[in-house]
Amino acid sequence: MNDPKPRSANLTWITGEQVYFVNLPSKFISADGRTEWLCYSGNFAPDWNGERIKVNPPGTRYGLALQQIRLLGSAAK
Repeated sequence: MNDPKPRSANLTWITGEQVYFVNLPSKFISADGRTEWLCYSGNFAPDWNGERIKVNPPGTRYGLALQQIRLLGSAAK
């Protein structure tokens, strides 16, 4: 991408109890920069010391997770 204005992503919304290595690989960003694939690893344990642990974000499982995200803006229709 030849974007003259550098951008950064705030990925703090991926705060699952068992999510780690959150990233947006540049290889999986569309030419217009609006469609991207969020990549992260996740553990899955249904409980830990008797405490129930939710699957968060939805779709997370043990292993590598890829979730498509679409960035919307004022020009998006």
